[in-house]
Amino acid sequence: MKGNMKKLIVIAALAFVFAGNQLIAAEPSLVGTSSVGGEFNGMRNTKKKYHITTNTTNTPVAANTTLYGVTINTSNAGTAWTLTIKDKEGTPAFFISALTLATTQNPTFFPVPLPGLVMIGGIDIVTAGTTPGVVDLDIAYK
Repeated sequence: MKGNMKKLIVIAALAFVFAGNQLIAAEPSLVGTSSVGGEFNGMRNTKKKYHITTNTTNTPVAANTTLYGVTINTSNAGTAWTLTIKDKEGTPAFFISALTLATTQNPTFFPVPLPGLVMIGGIDIVTAGTTPGVVDLDIAYK
């Protein structure tokens, strides 16, 4: 194993040996993978973290990309504070549209079914409202 490895995933499996249509052996086998970067379902991706305290637009990427998931944790909901995540196309596609933020004790994960959601032109994270609060947001894309 290399010294810079961050994670090792080992999966127990069986190796099957066939002769024609007949099974002649089934032996235990180990399958291992390692990663030095962020992964989501075995695919390398980019993860970014934002600590947002104002009404603003954050752009994690400004090129075509695939979105895999978003996690938010709102420690202060502000007043009528909303979160929108959309692509940058002329008529944008919305992943989250004007979600009113509420103070939570635990992070909320918004998964994207595989193979992911194509975001044309990139991704915008928009917070807006009367009084900003505090939200921590993690986003995974490739």
